[in-house]
This record gives sequence, structure tokens and C-alpha cells, in this order.
Amino acid sequence: MDLKLSEYGYANLTVPITVNIGTLPTLASRGLTAQFGAFISAYLSSSKALEANAALEAALAAEPLSTYSRHLINQVIQEIADESAASLASELLSKIKTKLGITGAKEVEDNVANLVKERLGAFFQAGDERVNRVIRAAAEKCDELVEEFGIEQELVPKLAQIGLYDLIVLCDDSGSMNAENRIAGLKDAVLRFHKIATAVNSEGGLSLCCFDNPSLTGLDNITSEETLIQKLNEIQFNTGYGVPTPLMEKILKPLAHKAQNCQLESPTIIVVITDGGASSEEAVALANNIEAFKASLQANHYTGPAVSILLCRVGTDPAADEFLRQLEQNANIQDTLVCCRDDLSAKMVQHADDSGKYTGELSKLLMDALDLQSK
Repeated sequence: MDLKLSEYGYANLTVPITVNIGTLPTLASRGLTAQFGAFISAYLSSSKALEANAALEAALAAEPLSTYSRHLINQVIQEIADESAASLASELLSKIKTKLGITGAKEVEDNVANLVKERLGAFFQAGDERVNRVIRAAAEKCDELVEEFGIEQELVPKLAQIGLYDLIVLCDDSGSMNAENRIAGLKDAVLRFHKIATAVNSEGGLSLCCFDNPSLTGLDNITSEETLIQKLNEIQFNTGYGVPTPLMEKILKPLAHKAQNCQLESPTIIVVITDGGASSEEAVALANNIEAFKASLQANHYTGPAVSILLCRVGTDPAADEFLRQLEQNANIQDTLVCCRDDLSAKMVQHADDSGKYTGELSKLLMDALDLQSK
């Protein structure tokens, strides 16, 4: 707009006054702030802005303003415009990031630290090197993890939390696993769980257990993917065990013993991968074992997310549906066990061309297990 200075004694002098809220370059070259300025310009011509302007003009017209007062008003308008433009520019990026769910490195670090403090304070103290390493990695690899696993950015702190857990995978090696594509689905899922466990913890890994296969050794804290592949290929799928006994004898009892001796140094996620072809009696036995184990932990003051169990399924055995349904409906273990009814071998085939997304889905199952005792 033009400021005519005739009112101030300068009859022939007119000065153009511009509130610089951005230019209107071509779309291809337009920067974010320029786009923002264009949108503001468009708004100032809209009906809402015109109504607001008319109301302001009416309010000013109701007052007997001197020429000097109007000059001061012009100055105030210019000052407010400058201040507003500076403020809007400084807030623009943060507001865009908030709207899009984009989290900065510092925010990721703070979120992970808060999760550890709230949920894992019994295991990790402030300044713990393992925690610091995971926090740094989560912040540095945030965008990479979002892209690789196809997860929302706000889930990265939970993904980082998984890196602080001991991960134990119990594999069904019964003869029924030879049906369909169950063995391939199991091996594929185990490798993906390993990838998740090491995503933000370069020193992490998983421990492998089988229903039987007593000759297998070197299964604790496998950090190398190559070693894990080798061990998976050594499994003989020919036993006749169900889930309850191996889970109790090989995993729950040793963990309970550590708890009794105050030696449970890290929280633990147990992943059981089975074809689920079990009887109703086995579902009851498994639930009873989990309930007894939970009581043992609580008696030794290990409460909260000390140990969580994720039960996954491969294959399409109809008996598996009833087995999982019974477990899901048992209120006494709902804060310790989460079940996945999806056939993981089918998921493997379904996501053959987008395997990162499938790995992200498995990571969300682990996050569900972490959240069980935090509800």
C-alpha cells in the first residue's frame, strides 16, 4: 500500500509501504516460507479477513483520531507485521514437523529416556551405558528405522525399548511343523525378531530354544545373523512336545530361579512360535504355568514389565484357533501374554515384496507385549 504524506505537510510525496510476508515465485522454486507467505496473502484477501478489516476500520472510525494518531497507527501496524512475520517464521518448521509427526533427535532421546525411567527403573539406573547406547542409536537412526520397518516415527522410542530387553525365542520343533510352509515361516520370523532386537542395540541379539533338540548348543545371546541361520538349519523337526512343558522347564523355571536369587538383571520378552495344534488341556496347563510364574516374580518384587510373553502361530491348524482363544480369554494372564492369531508363514509370503513392512508388524507385536503390564 502507499502512504500519502500530504497529511504531514508533504503534498507531492507518496511512499510505498510493504509488509513482506513472502513472494509468489513459481511452484517449482517456491520455498516453504514463500509458500507460507502466499497462503497468508491469499487469506488476507478472503472474506474472513475482509470482515475483520471492516470491523477494525469501524472501531477506529468511531474514535476522533488526529492525523498524528493515524500516523502512529501505521507505525504500530508495521511493527506488529514485522514481529508477527519473525515469530511465524521461527514457529513454521516446528509446527510442520508436529503436524506430520516428525520427531527430532533430541525428542527421540527424551522419549526413550522417559520410557526407561517409567517402565524399567527397576533394571536400569540413570547413566547406564547400555541405555545411553540405545538412546543414541535410536536418535541417530530414527529416520532410517521409520523407512526400513515402515513404522510411525512416534513408535521409534518403543522400538528402542525392545533393545533393552533380553529376547528369548522358543521354537516348536514337533513333527507337525513339517506341514504346509510352517518351518520356513518360523525361521523367517526368528530372523526378523533378531533384526528388531539389534536395530538400536549393536551388542544385542536373541537366545534360541527348542521344544527338544538337546544336541543343539551355543544358542544363548546369538548376535550374528549368520550364526542364527546356522542354528536354525540344525533344528530337527521331529519331536512330539507341546508348548507348556518346554516353556516351563527351559525358560520360566530358570527365570524364576534368577528372580529368587535377585539375579534377573534385564527385563525379558519370550516369543513362542508354534503351529498351535494343542488340546484344551494344554491351554489350561500353559495358562496355569504362566500364572504360577507371574506369582513367583511378584513374590520376589519383580513387578511391571519384567517378563512378557508373545505367542505366535504358523500354519492353519483349526485347533490353533481354539488354543489361542482359550489363552486370550484367561483374565489371569492377560497382563503377561499376548497372542498373535495370524499365520506367520502366510505373512511371509504376503509381504515377499515388502519384507520391511512385515518386520515392522512383528516389531509392533513386541511393543504390544511391552505394553501389557503398563496398562
